[in-house]
Order: sequence, then C-alpha cells, then structure tokens
Amino acid sequence: MILKKCLIFFLNLTLSFLPTGIKAQDACIEARTNFTNKNYSVALEKSDECLSKSPRNVEIRLIRAQIYEKFKQGANAVSDYAVLMELEVNNPFVLVKAGIAAYNEKQYRMAVMAFNEANIISDTSIQNTEILFTLDEEGFVKSVKDFRYLPDIIDYYQTLTNFHQNGDTSLLKEIHDGNQFHTASIVDQYVFNSDFHESIDDSLLSKLNDEILGMRINEWLNILTEHNRITPAISLMQELSDRGVQINNYSDKLVYLLLNNNIPIPDSIDLENMSIKKTEQFYNIGLVQEKQGQLDKADLIYKIVIDENPQYVKAIMGRGNIAFKREKYNQAIEWYSLAIRNDSNHINAYHNRAMAYFSIDKKDLGCQDLEYLIDLDENLAKDLLNEYCFD
Repeated sequence: MILKKCLIFFLNLTLSFLPTGIKAQDACIEARTNFTNKNYSVALEKSDECLSKSPRNVEIRLIRAQIYEKFKQGANAVSDYAVLMELEVNNPFVLVKAGIAAYNEKQYRMAVMAFNEANIISDTSIQNTEILFTLDEEGFVKSVKDFRYLPDIIDYYQTLTNFHQNGDTSLLKEIHDGNQFHTASIVDQYVFNSDFHESIDDSLLSKLNDEILGMRINEWLNILTEHNRITPAISLMQELSDRGVQINNYSDKLVYLLLNNNIPIPDSIDLENMSIKKTEQFYNIGLVQEKQGQLDKADLIYKIVIDENPQYVKAIMGRGNIAFKREKYNQAIEWYSLAIRNDSNHINAYHNRAMAYFSIDKKDLGCQDLEYLIDLDENLAKDLLNEYCFD
C-alpha cells in the first residue's frame, strides 16, 4: 500500500512538471520560427519565455541578442553575448558579433577579449562554413557569406578597439570617415552575390586604400575570372593601373580571357613575372597580342614561354616572326634556325627563313631552304622556287 502511494505521488509530481517543460520547448521553437520569418517582436517575447526556463539554450540566446541589435538595444545584446562567452561558445562568428556589440556599447575590455578569442579560433578553425561579414551604416554585421574574410573583420575592429583602450583617438575619425572596410564589403557583394550587377562603381574602388585593395584584389579577380565577368575585372585592374600598382600573380586564365575579348592587357599586369601554368594557353595569349599589333607584349610573352620551355617551337617561331615584321632579318633567321633544330621538318620555319634570306640578298641560302622544303610541301616550294630561284 505504501509502495502504491509512493508511485502515485511520484507520477503526479512528474505530470505536474511536464506541461511546463513542453511549454518551454514550444516557446523555443516559436522563437526560432518567428525569428526566421522576421517576426522579431514575437520572436523576442518567445525568446524571453524560452530562456526563463532554459537559460543555457545557446541558439535562442544568440537569436535574442540579434533581435536586441535589430531593436537598437545594444546593452541588452551585450548582456546576452557576455552570457554566450561565459558558456564558452566555441564559434568565431558568435565571438565576433559579441565583440562588435561590445565595441558599439564602448565596453572595450569585453570587445578585446571577444576579438582575441575569435582570432585564436579562426586561425585554427577547420570549419567549412561560408561566412562573409558585411556591415550596415551603423557598424552592425548584416550578412554572412565567406569564412575567409573573418580575419579582416577582427583586424578592423581590434584596431578601433585598441585606439579607444589606449586613449589614442586621433586616427579614429580618419578610419571612420574612410569607411574602408564597409566599402570593401560593398564590392564583395558585387563580386560574390549571385544577383550581382555587371559593373563595379569606380568611385567605390577609389575609396579603398591600397592595403584593403591588396587584401581583396586576388580573391575578387579569381571569382570574376571564374565567372567570365569581364567588365568588373577591368574596373579592378584599371584601378590598379591608375595607382601605378603592378601584380605579378594574375592567372593565365584571366589574361587569356582579356585577350580573347580583344581587351588590351593593363599595365598593372606584370607579364614578365607571371607564373605559367599552361604553356599552350599562354602562347595563345602572345599570338593574340601579335595579331593585334602589340608586338612588344607578344614578344615578351613568347620569351616567357621559351624560358619555361626552351623547345617550344611555336613560341620560337613567334619571336622569329616578330623580328621579321620589324625587318630585323638576321634575328629572324636565328630564331627560324633554332626552330629547325628543334623540328627538322617544320615547313613554316624553312619557308620563313628563306624569305628572310631573300630580304637580305642571300639568294643561295634562301633557295637552299626552298629546295629542302620541296620534299615537305612540293606545291608551296615549287611556286617559290620558280619565283625566286629560276631566272
């Protein structure tokens, strides 16, 4: 009998707590759902209800902190972020948001702690999330896309925070007025968003200092090249040219893309120091330049190809052809001779060398090349022999 009464007591005790637990769980779900649907007032109410029963619910506390930021209740947001830090949330995204909220509320000690911890985690993180922070005009994080840019955010706010902590505010106005990071984030959106505009506003680029531009330029150009986006790529490279900046690690693909669209290579591209990944593709770049009459650049490209691959006959012939066009016939003969040494049956090499010999009145040597050529291309050689060698 006693055992039965005890069982009934514990059953009633359990049932008395069950509705409250379910209600708290429902509130957490409703908070998440309303936040996702941007019903922020309801989401805040449900977050309060959820956290009153489940104060260690990290997800809902982060949601509430962001709602407070949305409602410009910075102090409340900082309180929630402080709790998240006490709960040792090992997420650089959350820590950066905590640091920014603390910075905006002038709680610099907390901000430094948050940024330092985020820096440590982001340096060792193996997360494969896509996070790109962009800021609204008040400095709040408003979108997330690419994890690689997290260190930029940390550096930016750490700099501001350290100035405040040390009492050195002389540079703050300059940093805020320049708004360098915010401007870079706008360009990020142009480049990375799927609904991007085709053109990047040159006035945006002009607002970026060289350091910010340097941090971003290769990423931007790689993405633009990958998606064949010529116009904004040109805007970026023109900005570099105007600043007198040269970069030697442009991809072959980017240069090839420009030339295939009949776009001159900007001065900012240091062709001589480019790394060749695909010899054939790079040779084709030179060939396009040659056809466009850009003989200096074409000759340089052929030289780079030959330095990388000394037996690449097409580039050797290219240098010979450029020398011929410049009426430097002796140089042309040397290049054509080198081509023949690498390919003893190269029809164009014999033909072109013969024409070069005729141009400097070395008829015997020219006719000798044509006589050899007759075994390779009888029709071509026969006509030329009749024209140049038989009186």
